[in-house]
Amino acid sequence: MLEEEGIVKEIHGDRAIITTVRKSECETCISRGACEIMGHGKEVRAEVLNPLGARPGQKVKVIIPEKTLLKSIFYLYFLPAILFMIGATAGYFSSGLWDINPDLFSIMGGAGGLFISFAVVYFLNRRHQMRNTYLPRIKEIIGEAEPDA
Repeated sequence: MLEEEGIVKEIHGDRAIITTVRKSECETCISRGACEIMGHGKEVRAEVLNPLGARPGQKVKVIIPEKTLLKSIFYLYFLPAILFMIGATAGYFSSGLWDINPDLFSIMGGAGGLFISFAVVYFLNRRHQMRNTYLPRIKEIIGEAEPDA
C-alpha cells in the first residue's frame, strides 16, 4: 500500500480535496514535469474519499492500494500499446485482401486500435468513478495542520 500525508483543503460530499508536498520519489518519476506544467510546483492536489469525515485544515494519512495502482497503470499504458500493436498487425495482414499499401493499412489499423483503447479506458473510467474504485482513501486523521501549512 502506498501511503501519503496531506492536508484537507475542501470537502465535497463524501470526497475531500487534499494537498501533499511532493516527495523525493517524484524526482525520479518520468512524468514529474506534468505536475510542474500544471502549475502545482511542489504542492500536489488530489481528490480522495473521505470515509472518516475529515474537515478542512486537518492533517490526514491517505492510502492507495497497490492493486489499484497496478490496474491503473495497465489501463493507461499497456492496454493502448497492446491494442495499437494488434491494430497495426491486423492492418498489415488485411492489406493483402484489397491489394493496398501495407504501411498505410498498418497506420490505419494502429490508429483504430488506439481509438478502441481510448474508448475502453473512457468507459472503464466512468464505471469506476461511479463506484469510487480508484480513488485514494483517507485512512487516518493525524490531527490539525500546522498554522503555516
